[in-house]
Amino acid sequence: MNRNSNITQFVKESRSEFRRWEIRDNAETRKLSSSDRQLVIDAISRHNQRVERGNWQPVTTRKDFVAILTAQVQAEVQPMIKRLYRTNVSGHTTITVKIGAPAAGGYTTNNWNVYSKNTTYPGHDAKINVTVMHGWRRQIASVEGLATAGGMLTTHARNIETNVWEATWITQGRGVDLNINTGYIATDGNEWTHAETADAAKKLLVRRQRAAQRAAAAKSLQFNSVSQLIERYGSLLVTVSDSNKAGNCETGTKNFIERFFPGRNSATVAEVLGVNVQQTFAIKACLVAIARQIK
Repeated sequence: MNRNSNITQFVKESRSEFRRWEIRDNAETRKLSSSDRQLVIDAISRHNQRVERGNWQPVTTRKDFVAILTAQVQAEVQPMIKRLYRTNVSGHTTITVKIGAPAAGGYTTNNWNVYSKNTTYPGHDAKINVTVMHGWRRQIASVEGLATAGGMLTTHARNIETNVWEATWITQGRGVDLNINTGYIATDGNEWTHAETADAAKKLLVRRQRAAQRAAAAKSLQFNSVSQLIERYGSLLVTVSDSNKAGNCETGTKNFIERFFPGRNSATVAEVLGVNVQQTFAIKACLVAIARQIK
C-alpha cells in the first residue's frame, strides 16, 4: 500500500460528525501492518481536513467514466439536434442525450411563467431525449459526414461494406417530437442516401449520378450568391418530384418538409433557400425546379 492507494474499504463515515471518516474495526483492518494502518489513518486525517475546509469530496472516490463519456457525447450531439430539428419553443428547451439502444422523442409541457399572468394561454417548455450508440464518437462522428448525413442525426451505425452502413437515424415528428428510423446509409464520398435496404441506398447513389446530368442543364442558372437566385426565381415552386429528380433521397426530402413545411407538398424557391441555405440538396432541388419552369 502507498499514499495514493484506495483505502475506502478500510474507512466508514462517522455517525457523530457529518461527512467525516474514521477507521473501521473489522478483520480486514486488523490484518493491516503498522505502516499500512498508518497510511489509512493519514488518509482519513487528510479527508477530515478537507471536510473542515468545505472541500469534502474524497480523493479516493473513483471517477464515473460513464457519466464523463455521456457528458462528452452530449456536448457534441446537442448542437446537432438544435441545428437539425425543431427545438425552439416559447419557454425552455431541455435536450438530454444518453448512450444505449436506439430511442428518441420530444414533448412539451405548459409553463405559465413565460407570459404575463393575465394571459389566457401558457407558454411551453420542450423536453427532447435522444439515445446514441456506445462508441458514437469513434464509429460515427469520426466518419466525415455520417453523423449528419442527409440533414439527419445518425445515432447508431454498423459498417457492413465500403461506404455502406446499417444504421438508425432521426427524423422530425410533429411539434418537437422525433422519430427513429432504421435502414441503411450509403455514400459515394460526396452524396449520402438513406433507404430500407443496402441495395436501395446504393441505387439511389446511381440515380443521383444521373440526376447530375439534369443538374448540368441548370448550371447556367447558378448565380454568384443564393440571394441572387432568390431575387430572380424566388416565386417559382419547388415540389417533391423536383427533389427526387435532383437525386435527393426520399427520406431526407420528407424530413426537410416535415421540419420546415409540415402538411405541404411544395414551397417557393425563396422559402426553400431561405430556411436552410447551407443545404446542398435544397439548392439542387431548386435548380431542377427552375430549369423545369423556364423552358
